[in-house]
Amino acid sequence: MNPLALIQNVLVWILGLHVLSTPVMYSTNPVSKRWVDIWETAYWGHTPHLNFPEHKAFPRNPTPRLFVNTTIRQTFRTSFASELIRVRISNEWSSEELSVSGASVALPAKYHDHFPGSPAINPNSSVRLTFAGSESVDIPKGASILSDPVNLDLEELGDISVSLYFAEGAAGDWAPGHEGAKSMSWMDFGNLLDVPSFDVSSATEFRRWYYVSSIEAYLPNEHRAVVCFGDSITDQGQGELPINEYHGWTDRLAQRLLSSSTESLRTIGMINAGISGDTVYGGGILRFDRDVISRPGVEYVVLLMGINDIQYHANTTEAQDQAYTRIRLAHSQLIDRAHEAGIPIFGATITPFLTPPNYTLPPPLHGARPSDDPVREATRQKINHWIRTEADYDFVFDFDAATRDPQHPQRLQTAFGGLDYLHPSAAGLLAMGNAVDLDAFEKFRRIR
Repeated sequence: MNPLALIQNVLVWILGLHVLSTPVMYSTNPVSKRWVDIWETAYWGHTPHLNFPEHKAFPRNPTPRLFVNTTIRQTFRTSFASELIRVRISNEWSSEELSVSGASVALPAKYHDHFPGSPAINPNSSVRLTFAGSESVDIPKGASILSDPVNLDLEELGDISVSLYFAEGAAGDWAPGHEGAKSMSWMDFGNLLDVPSFDVSSATEFRRWYYVSSIEAYLPNEHRAVVCFGDSITDQGQGELPINEYHGWTDRLAQRLLSSSTESLRTIGMINAGISGDTVYGGGILRFDRDVISRPGVEYVVLLMGINDIQYHANTTEAQDQAYTRIRLAHSQLIDRAHEAGIPIFGATITPFLTPPNYTLPPPLHGARPSDDPVREATRQKINHWIRTEADYDFVFDFDAATRDPQHPQRLQTAFGGLDYLHPSAAGLLAMGNAVDLDAFEKFRRIR
């Protein structure tokens, strides 16, 4: 035996160290494999009891509790085929410790002919998650916890089901959540971690994700991720898009990368870190380190933000001058942070948002959005000019040019207008995904 190995074995025996359970074996050679994010979402604090006021999982007295004696089952679409994974559970945005009584992962079973959003799982694939060998875990407020690695065979751009059980529920009003999820989720009373399917007659179906913030896979070292960082146009696209389907510009990018004839591009997985309603000056600066820099395997970021900053400022010259200054500042800050971390960052121009004349938003949006807003439009044009010509981005994707009406460049093409001429339609999002120049990823590829 190697002398060093002999010494190590003796020390283990002397110190009384022991293995609590049979470990999942994976290589510790940093050259061969590493952990890479294969799914992620970005969280804000949410108030579930306001979304589901009649659900008995949220008793209000004597103190607020969330998800009492409740199992939540959620599905997520992952990027790479993989065999060894671990799940990150988040207690960020919470004011109290979170006790997770149990968790499991499985392959979803079809529900209404689709896997995303399914309340059912393939029971033969179900695996209990553990945390340092324990099936339950207490997560400090403001923190997140990774599960132990488990074996589960996932397909490329396939779906995974994650179930969480909370016996005592979670204290307080706030839970880490993502509103407007791309797939439906389910909750019902009792410990249902291993049941093949929730009873849809009693379970509650909802369009949010809670607590699960990322899934990582142990993959060959050349695998990496690109984080698409943005607002609703990145997050979920358009309200008219069907739930439990994937038609965003990020989804098109994921497909193009993984189906590329260039081998190195097929080792890039897409991670969506969009939050609807977010601003680059507000949430963008706040969460960039958490949602981009700290993520394992991230080697690129695409930044598309600023449209909400423009919208949230009044349409006065003074207010829009402030918006322009703040958007530039925020973009510059995020560019610098990415470069400090050694991550190439690709900018994207802001898409048009004005409507045709006399256009009224259909239900459920109602009301009208402006067809003539020269002050805000001037800000968008100034920001796009800065992004194209002055900003220190490594590369720029011109989503404005890809989606605007050539005859009326202040608005989207009619086919791309969707419901509100702010969020591009499925066709518009497809055009955006096709406008990403994949050569940028090759140009800034990290050689290993």
